[in-house]
Amino acid sequence: RKLCIALAERSLPLQEPSVRTLLLSAMYQLGELRNDRASVCEPLLWRTDLSLFDGWAALRRALAGLSEELRDKPREYGALLVLGELAAHASQWDSPTRDVARDLARTARLWAEAQREDSSPSAEQSAARARRCLFCLYGVVCNALGDLSSEDAAEFCRLLLLADYSGLFAEPTPYDHEVRVVRAIALAAAARRLPQLQQHVELDGRMLTEAVRCVLQTQTPAHLEWRCMRDERGSSGCCYEAIANYGSSAM
Repeated sequence: RKLCIALAERSLPLQEPSVRTLLLSAMYQLGELRNDRASVCEPLLWRTDLSLFDGWAALRRALAGLSEELRDKPREYGALLVLGELAAHASQWDSPTRDVARDLARTARLWAEAQREDSSPSAEQSAARARRCLFCLYGVVCNALGDLSSEDAAEFCRLLLLADYSGLFAEPTPYDHEVRVVRAIALAAAARRLPQLQQHVELDGRMLTEAVRCVLQTQTPAHLEWRCMRDERGSSGCCYEAIANYGSSAM
């Protein structure tokens, strides 16, 4: 309840790392840990509070309002990370909150697409690539939990590939530490989602083609047949290959 109030009153600087730690600690708290048999049967008061008193809806409204306000404020990008994590986590118990997480992921993608390298000096180009990488990783984190539709899976693949491509910096940037931290979170999300992603790819491999097209816009063929590569023992992994008429590309 206090978490909902703090978010609704806009009383916390969400872009601060210490505030992120505080909010996630409050969100992930399941209740008092006790080593006795009685505690097993007792309800988790934190979850009961949210479920019985319209807490999930209140949290959803607070997150949705903040998401809308943040859309045109890329300078407050640090807030998007914690809001995306909160929305993704909450969507496991309140499915409508998944739409809030999707909205935050779309905002991250728009911010990433707005980063232009053009003919800027090398240091500015590296900073733009770092910001694009960071924002794409934010989008991955927003999709870390909750329902994963085919559209979500396609967006997940696009963001992950674009983040990996944008993560090559010619020079050090002020964003390097943040990129390393968020990349670890995003890769953990990708590992968790891997079985679901593979199911979606098996049903529609075009999402991999479109993901590659985000990086190789003019060089990606209209149609590619993707197949999962196998090791010498015949076990499949998470590496896919597509053969085109002029050669091969692998993901």
